[in-house]
Amino acid sequence: MFTTIDQFTSLWEREAADTVKVFEAITSEIFRYSTADYRRSVARLANHITETLQEMPAAAGLDTGKEYQEIDTIDALIRQYKALSEKMLYAVKTSWTDHMLGDQISMYGQDDWTRGSVLQSIVLHQCHHRGQLTVLIRLAGGTVPGIYGPSYDEWKMWGQEPHK
Repeated sequence: MFTTIDQFTSLWEREAADTVKVFEAITSEIFRYSTADYRRSVARLANHITETLQEMPAAAGLDTGKEYQEIDTIDALIRQYKALSEKMLYAVKTSWTDHMLGDQISMYGQDDWTRGSVLQSIVLHQCHHRGQLTVLIRLAGGTVPGIYGPSYDEWKMWGQEPHK
């Protein structure tokens, strides 16, 4: 759980940049990709990651603007993700203080959330679905960027043997 807004901001800025990096690996063909046994297409999953930047903060009482509308191209989705990321971060910085992060609030019918745990859930939710997205990108024949270290594709691009 975060105890300061600066902790969240520092991590969020890195994680948001990594999400944009993954989104930029999605071509228009990959954007429409879906497996028969997976209920979310690449487009739906990327939209879900993006819409959560409006929905989850709004559920915690932050003003993040109008309700999210599904985006149908990857370029527009990247622009929307960046805009919502900035809006969400601005709302956190201007509406909450470090001292408020330990306050309990109600989220999704549960009264045991703290504002700090909401911020942690926003980050973890994005990381979880971003990982799913990289699997779908690979299954669709795309190149996966490294996030917390080089990806298989990057090792190969560098002419090195990928670590096993």
